[in-house]
Amino acid sequence: MHIEIFITTNYYIGCFFIYFFMLYYCYYFYNMNRKSKRILVYGIVLLCVFGMVVVYKKNSTLPLVILNAVRFYFAGNPTEDVGYAPVSSKDFTVSVLASGLTAPTRIALTPDGEYMIVTQLTGEVFVFSRKNGVWNNKSRLAGKIDTSVLGFPPEELGLVGAVFSSDYADTGNIFFLYTYKNSEGEIENRVSVVSLKERFGTLVFSADPEVIFTANVPGNFSHQITDGIGVSIEGKSHLLFLIGEGFDAKRAQDLTLEGGKVMVIQADGSNPLGVRPYPSFPKLQAVGIRNAYTLAQNQYDARKRVLIGDTGPDIHDRIIYAPFF
Repeated sequence: MHIEIFITTNYYIGCFFIYFFMLYYCYYFYNMNRKSKRILVYGIVLLCVFGMVVVYKKNSTLPLVILNAVRFYFAGNPTEDVGYAPVSSKDFTVSVLASGLTAPTRIALTPDGEYMIVTQLTGEVFVFSRKNGVWNNKSRLAGKIDTSVLGFPPEELGLVGAVFSSDYADTGNIFFLYTYKNSEGEIENRVSVVSLKERFGTLVFSADPEVIFTANVPGNFSHQITDGIGVSIEGKSHLLFLIGEGFDAKRAQDLTLEGGKVMVIQADGSNPLGVRPYPSFPKLQAVGIRNAYTLAQNQYDARKRVLIGDTGPDIHDRIIYAPFF
């Protein structure tokens, strides 16, 4: 308690001095000689470094968030001078279907191909419909997942995954993978499920989404829960999904922690069916994942192997090809 109060007090004192010297800088900078200007600038830099160190002691990820936000701000508009061209203009054309979205994270087509689900990091789930082979460029809101975070910038937290269940044609179920910041400020890796129903030519949530999974270890502002696929095991709907290690590499090899893993659960969040690779930890399908963002099942492979795009353990990223079932 004493250390926490000390850090908090010094943090606010540091902020006060930074603010004071910034005002001093604005009013008197142009009246100083060169040596005084240099001393003042060095002092401000040192105070900023001191403030970042204090913040790091309170929350080791916050300085990274601040730096990423600053970098994003000064990077400019990423769409400027960027164009898209088809590989073959004779066979393909490129056009903009919709604009004005806020950090879209996933695009998923319903199995019948009539609707397209688009999720935003901030939790909104939009639906585009198709009629006579032509997509409607006006989206409709199907529902919203409560993430209690603002999205990027400054953080990568929020709604990042949308997965149709293997029995979607019968149940209309869709899984949403996201991070949630609770009242204590801890980040939770979550999975919710909801049934979609057709209404007035679009899809909407039939009820409030139900949380079926919360990881047993806190997440982080990145390297979190990301993507999944709907699979059938012994005729029952399951979800196979990824959880990053939250910047703690030890989690990836610790079987007791639900981080840095490939996980599998039933549609209600219960333990999966079938033979399990780690019987004492039935929800674990594989270990050793760092920050995988996407996975897909090769439907043309007789073994139904799964491809995983993972951030590598060192300087190289990797694609993992694994027979999970």
